[in-house]
Amino acid sequence: MAPTQIPRPQEGSGGAPPESDTGAAGAEPDAGTDGPSMPPKQTCPTQATAPTAGDRSGTLQHDGRSRSYDVHVPPGLSATDPLPLVFDLHGAGGDGQQQRQLSGWNHVADREGIVVVYPDGVDGYWNVDDTCCGTAGNEKIDDVGLIRALIDKLSDEMCIDSTRIYVSGFSNGGGLTHRMGCDAAD
Repeated sequence: MAPTQIPRPQEGSGGAPPESDTGAAGAEPDAGTDGPSMPPKQTCPTQATAPTAGDRSGTLQHDGRSRSYDVHVPPGLSATDPLPLVFDLHGAGGDGQQQRQLSGWNHVADREGIVVVYPDGVDGYWNVDDTCCGTAGNEKIDDVGLIRALIDKLSDEMCIDSTRIYVSGFSNGGGLTHRMGCDAAD
């Protein structure tokens, strides 16, 4: 299954179309061009420091719960280049560490320069539709909101490319991947 991309609007864009690189603001596009123009290239703060390579664990308070996650940062990343971000979600009864061992994303991340996050579901489950599965479904846990909050937290720590955020998952995690595509397509 291919990862689901979670696009995030550029700060301050207000949904307005980007300015052209080739002409003055408000200039008409070149004749013969078709299709939408590409969004402006995201930039990182010049005073930023490069993210520290390696694996680390973290917690985030979300909706009254302490939620845990693991992050893999590959070596050799620049502080000034926007980084792609992948969330890899475990199956029912699993956790982020188990998913990290099963999926192989760290190898891809090291080769391609991708930051990977392995969050943990509540009691080993993700809420895929407010009825499934386990505690997460029964209590209508806001796992979509958790992923969004993790995007915000990680974006504060390193320069994340808001146009290259993806979600991948196995089994119950695949169900939340699908839900992210439906509920967080903004």
